[in-house]
Amino acid sequence: RKEMSTGDSNYISPFVPHSFTARAESPEAIIIAVTYGGSVRRAFTELSRVGAERVSCLAGDARDPTQARQRVLERCLDAECFKSESLLQAMAPAGITENRLQELLAGAEASPVELQAIAAALNVRESDLMVCPLEEDEEIVLTRSEESRAHARRLQTYTLAPLARTRHQPGLKTFDLEVLDSAQPGEPLSCGLHTFLYHFGSVPVELTWYGHSGIKHVANVRPGDSAYIAPMVKHRFSVCNLAPDLATRAPNPNGSACGQGRRLFLVRIPGHLSGETLAEFSTFSAVGRERVGAETMQWYS
Repeated sequence: RKEMSTGDSNYISPFVPHSFTARAESPEAIIIAVTYGGSVRRAFTELSRVGAERVSCLAGDARDPTQARQRVLERCLDAECFKSESLLQAMAPAGITENRLQELLAGAEASPVELQAIAAALNVRESDLMVCPLEEDEEIVLTRSEESRAHARRLQTYTLAPLARTRHQPGLKTFDLEVLDSAQPGEPLSCGLHTFLYHFGSVPVELTWYGHSGIKHVANVRPGDSAYIAPMVKHRFSVCNLAPDLATRAPNPNGSACGQGRRLFLVRIPGHLSGETLAEFSTFSAVGRERVGAETMQWYS
């Protein structure tokens, strides 16, 4: 059980049972929950056809890295129609003995040389054979606001405090973004992730963004407001010039425990343009890349 305060954040792995309870002396307990579907969500159709039990056999359990490495090798061998004898012959030049190969097939951790030899034999990348174990303290990751702000990235017009992170979701980026008085205007921001924001502070900010045609758009974001920003859309946050009677809401929707000042909870998540997708796209010929997603030419004669 952990106590949390304003600005604290956490990451909760899927299907991990949990609950939230207000402390008896707390007048409010406001939780901003962000749920999203990653690669598994995008594979729902195929997963439902194959079945979760069979998929579990393919994936293994990251909590047991030995078993997970075993599953990775098994599915790569099956894909190549390889038996252990064939793999042993392919790895003989690397000096890997039959006993050592059996250890690797049982889930032993490979050395860099062994990993290179296995990857070459199976025609995969070395990274495809690596397993990132899920440690006990990674199922739920709790990040304290004071620790985040102590290690904040201080730009000319923003303070960006990194919030909950997990190496198992490398495309998930969360921030406590404070818009400083110097943001007149704020520095431009842009990234390849989907951005969601919620104003949990006490002072409104001005959001400016530019459409594909270059047209400038401006909106005032008050405490309690939220917004979505699509990938690669250039945007900035600035000091809001609303009249005092228009700038505030009474009472603040965030309650008395709100963040003080221009505080935005920023969540960035990947869509279909994941790292694996971009890695594949990077192999396409530079001549014709613009046709991806906008095909207008006959590709055969």
